[in-house]
Amino acid sequence: MYFLALFLFGIVVSANGGSPAEEAKKFLKNELDLFVKCATDAKLNPEDVLAQFVNKKELQSTREIKCLALCHLKSINIIKEDGVLDWGRLDEINKIEYIDPKEVEKALLLSSHCRKIVPAKYDGDQCEHAFIATKCYLEE
Repeated sequence: MYFLALFLFGIVVSANGGSPAEEAKKFLKNELDLFVKCATDAKLNPEDVLAQFVNKKELQSTREIKCLALCHLKSINIIKEDGVLDWGRLDEINKIEYIDPKEVEKALLLSSHCRKIVPAKYDGDQCEHAFIATKCYLEE
């Protein structure tokens, strides 16, 4: 989602017209812009960080990366201001970002899996919470 959106950006951009493809393209462009802003605000090189997320490389477990994950998830309303992770919002995003019904199904199964592992409410550090959710989604 969520973060696969960054990977799918290239696929969707090359998709031929059509309302769902155009909606996905617009959404992914906005999400990418928000991600870049979060990376820049965290004084991280957006291209380097994107490479980690898009290529599903092992994410660096630094405070900056963890807080980048929080910034990004908040910017697309997956983590609310009260710190609660809204898995339903991730499902909504997956339905917008993915055009192929099989890909939507895979994304929804993945979020269902992560929902069981990562609690919506987390009493610890919010950056850590966002990072755990991100890792689950990227590494599955």
